[in-house]
Amino acid sequence: AARINLLHQENEKRFVLHLLYSTPILRGITSVIEDSVPLSDIEVSFDFPYEIKYVALIPDQKNLPISKDYTKQFVTIPRFETHCALVFHYL
Repeated sequence: AARINLLHQENEKRFVLHLLYSTPILRGITSVIEDSVPLSDIEVSFDFPYEIKYVALIPDQKNLPISKDYTKQFVTIPRFETHCALVFHYL
């Protein structure tokens, strides 16, 4: 099960995209997460109304290269397990 949440932090001039992924197991009426599955090479495309200067991967504190093609911009998350966030900084 995957969840995505986008937050605009206008005062900090950034967008924060949270990505969550886990495989819950239903035990009665409760979902339990027992195993965490790492994901690799996840491509995220974006189109914001601001020019993005750089993208940081959290919690790794690593800047990711922005790629472009004719219609979109994107970054690739090398690997994450359960949760990560992308911070899109603009000026």
